[in-house]
This record gives sequence, C-alpha cells and structure tokens, in this order.
Amino acid sequence: MKITVQFFAQARLAAGVESATLEVVPHCTPQQAVRAAADAGREELRRFLFDERGEPRRSNLLLLGQRRVTWDSVQPLADGDCLTILPPVAGG
Repeated sequence: MKITVQFFAQARLAAGVESATLEVVPHCTPQQAVRAAADAGREELRRFLFDERGEPRRSNLLLLGQRRVTWDSVQPLADGDCLTILPPVAGG
C-alpha cells in the first residue's frame, strides 16, 4: 500500500524533499511509517526523527490527514493516507 509523508520546516531540510511516497506493509502504524521514511531517506532525516537509541523524538508532531496522532498510535494507516511530520515551532 502507498502513503505520502510530508515534511515541514526542519524536517523538510533534513529530508531534502517536501514529501515522499512510500510503499508500506498493510496495517502499518504511524511510527512504522515514519521509520520507513527515515530508512528510505537521508541519514540527516533519521537523526532528526530518532535518537541514538532508535527512539522517536516525540517533540515532532504527527498528523494523519488533518488530525494529530501520537507516536504510539496503533491506528493502522490506509492506502493513500498522508502523514505529516511537523517539528516544534518557536517564536514570539
């Protein structure tokens, strides 16, 4: 099944692209999809999304469509879903 992963702000810089279309296994979770994107992408993206122990950097938000999902969500993705990685934003 195919999904799209969109990258914003620093995630986009780390990925080197605005989005990626990935082939993932059926019933893939959001975290599994992000890991697949990191594995298929640049090393800089993997380090941006996961720490040295392979744990997700939970400060990055995940959106499935327009709805926020947690890194631990077990909700399976569906063919054609769009998962967005949104890094924390600071400003004043």
